[in-house]
This record gives sequence, structure tokens and C-alpha cells, in this order.
Amino acid sequence: MIYILVAFFLCCLAYFLWENCHFTVTKYVYESEALPSAMDGLRILQLSDLHGQSFGKDNEKLLNALRNCKPDAIMITGDLIDSTFTDPAAGIRLVERLVTIAPVCYCTGNHEHRLEETELQGFLSDLAAIGATVLADRAVSFRGGILVGLTDPTAREPQALKKLLEPMGEECFTLLLSHKPHYFSNYTQADLVLSGHAHGGQLRLPLLGGLYAPGQGFFPEYTKGFYSLENTTMLVSRGAGNSHRIPRLFNTPELILLTLRRP
Repeated sequence: MIYILVAFFLCCLAYFLWENCHFTVTKYVYESEALPSAMDGLRILQLSDLHGQSFGKDNEKLLNALRNCKPDAIMITGDLIDSTFTDPAAGIRLVERLVTIAPVCYCTGNHEHRLEETELQGFLSDLAAIGATVLADRAVSFRGGILVGLTDPTAREPQALKKLLEPMGEECFTLLLSHKPHYFSNYTQADLVLSGHAHGGQLRLPLLGGLYAPGQGFFPEYTKGFYSLENTTMLVSRGAGNSHRIPRLFNTPELILLTLRRP
């Protein structure tokens, strides 16, 4: 019995370590009649909450997975770096390689905003200098529609998105990048939202789902996959890394490959 218990413990430990050092690519399809023809068939690779984690030397496993997905665009939805183990230069090096795979669009998360203001602005300037589109409270034209990014502090303001969209003029399909899903009610000016932050609930329980997410507390509402509110759809990533190195359980890190289609 002792040998059986020890073997069981070692198997559980091995799985636990493997799960936190491994990632999956989760595929989703979003359909909408409002989608511009230029977005029909668009393949978006969403990378969220990496927190400075590396999969393989120089993140080669991550980069190979992205190349195999053949994305048309890479959308980073915040927390590329971790405030506890801050290394903005590593984030820059990764994005420098990502832009050789597909155009990169980036919005900030709460960990970026824990940097000193001068360090944050330097980090965002460096991202822009290597070719990433930094969407820090900014809206741009994108494939017949509008692409918007909210900074982490601005996302909590109910009218922030509306104010950003007003100068864009005529209403059209809006894709929003915003890190925190629990401000979903502030995002209903958008058609589609890409978000993260919840880490899938960190520990996922059978039938119950995620256990805890910052900003939502225990048994959070928004942890992974699609959610709808009014005419807005939000896709929440489980994230690819661990904040403060808090491990996951039954909740493998993920990349999201999202295909947009007109019905």
C-alpha cells in the first residue's frame, strides 16, 4: 500500500509539473453577419498572460507553435511581463520574433501598469519601434472595421470605449482588446472582445469550473471561452503563464487560434 501511495503521489507530481510547463492551442470559430468581407477567414492568434514564462530555450516551442498556426494576426491581450520577475527586455525580444510571423497588436494588462511610468512608456515605445501596433487607449482602422485597445486602468471606465470610437465616424464592426473580462458591461460598444486575466480560474474543478480569478473572486463568471452580453461576444483566454509563479491545476496554459467567418 505504501508503494502504491508513493507511486500515486509521484504520478500526480509529474502531471502537475508537466501541466504547468506545457501549453495547448485551443481553436475557436466566431461567426457574424456584421463581419466585414476583409475579415472573413481571418486567423487570429491570441496570446495572453504569458507573465514572462518561457517554453523551451528562447521560447522556441512557443514560437514554433505560432508558426504552425499560420496566423494572419497576433493579438497580445496584456501581462506579457510579470511585475514580480520583471524583465521587459525579454518581452521585447519575444515580440521582435513574433512580428516576423504575423502583424502584432498589443494592449496592456495590470502587470505592465505596475511598472514605473517612465519604464512603461519606454517599454511601449520599444514595442512600437520593432513593429508592433500598440493599442494604448487607441482605435485604428482594421480590415474594413475598427480595432481598439483599452489600457488596464481605462477599461474600468464605462464610457471609455464609446469616447474612443466617436472620432472613427461611421459605425462598423469593432474588435476590442481589453485585458480584464470582468468589465464586460463596459465593452458593449464592441462586436467582439478578446480578453484574458482570469487564468482560467487557476484551478479548475470538475462541473464547477474555475476556482478563483482576480477581480472576480471565488467561482468566477468569466474564465475561458465565449460569453455574450447584449450584441457583444467576448472570448476569454486561459492564458499562457502564471502570475507570481502560482501554479495551475487541471488548467493547461493555452494559446487561442480564432477564425472569423461570415455565415
